[in-house]
Amino acid sequence: MEAGTRRAWPEPRALPARRWRWRHLAGLAVAAALLVAVLPTLSLRLSADHLTATGEQRRVTLEDGSQVYLAPESAIRLAMGPRQRRVDLLRGEAFFEVRPEPDRPFLVVSGDTRTTVLGTAFNVRHGGQGTRVSVAHGRVNVENDGLRRTLTAGDRLTITADHAAGLDRVPPGDVAGWRRGQLVARDLPIGAVVEALRPYYSGTIIVTDGFARQRVTGLYGLREPAATLGKLAAAHGGTLHRLTPWVLVLND
Repeated sequence: MEAGTRRAWPEPRALPARRWRWRHLAGLAVAAALLVAVLPTLSLRLSADHLTATGEQRRVTLEDGSQVYLAPESAIRLAMGPRQRRVDLLRGEAFFEVRPEPDRPFLVVSGDTRTTVLGTAFNVRHGGQGTRVSVAHGRVNVENDGLRRTLTAGDRLTITADHAAGLDRVPPGDVAGWRRGQLVARDLPIGAVVEALRPYYSGTIIVTDGFARQRVTGLYGLREPAATLGKLAAAHGGTLHRLTPWVLVLND
């Protein structure tokens, strides 16, 4: 090329309008999906005083000496005042060991459910399906949309999202078995076992409807969910497929 001569670079080709439109829409869809995934977590982080990640448990000591044990993927907000001690369970599951203070009741709020105690030990699980309160020892008062129940050791009250309530009994020693890394299943559907395992698995667990409805009784480990699901499938005529390192499928 002669000195002073400029190289003529080809003009960049414009993408066809249709292809550009699909790429633009795909980009918007990905951005929207990320926004939907990130916003609830961000909101939770801003409003919670304590929260746990997947597979993480944490003990929180309150200013009155009461203990709160957080299960994986759980979050609480605290409001400790001169007349009342309040904990909002924003997500997940927590076990409470409450120091008695007759002049300052201890209140746990989980959605529309309010659990009030003076001194006791109990577990509360809260999610999209509703709230479950289980008592290890002592007494608690539970209120929800006109419902009022007093629970004692071994009582387990389940309140669904549409305010239907069911009361059953469990051995007090089984309450909050997740603290020991165990799920004690007594005639539970496999779907409920899978739900208990989800906070311990950094990925997606899919279970087919037919297999999810099968009922099981047994002791299941929570800390190694893939291994537990494999044993569960083998024992009940199912199969566990690992589609990717982050996706497990359980079917019959």
